[in-house]
Amino acid sequence: MLIWFKTIIRNSFFQVGVGILVMMLLAGFLLKLFESGEIVQGENPFWWAIVTMTTVGYGDFAPTTSAGRLFSIFVMFAGISLIAILTATISSIFVAQKIREG
Repeated sequence: MLIWFKTIIRNSFFQVGVGILVMMLLAGFLLKLFESGEIVQGENPFWWAIVTMTTVGYGDFAPTTSAGRLFSIFVMFAGISLIAILTATISSIFVAQKIREG
C-alpha cells in the first residue's frame, strides 16, 4: 500500500492534476473576497475558475470589480501555465514510450 502511494505521489501527471485542482479551489474561494452576486453563489466560483484557467471563457460569469478583474488576470496566467505543464507531461509520456520502443 505504501509503495503504491509513493508511486502515485511521484507521478508527474498526478502532481499536475493536483496542482490544477488546488488552483481551481483556491481561485474559487479567493474570488469570494473580491466579488459579490451570482458569480460567488454555490459552485459558480469554481466553475468560473476552471473556465478561466482553461481559457474557454464561456462568459456566463465575469468579475465586475477592479480587484476581481486583476485577480482574474492572475488566474488566467496560472491556468495557462498549469495547462502547458499538463500538455508537456502528457507529451513526455509519449516520447518516453517511443524511446523505449526504439
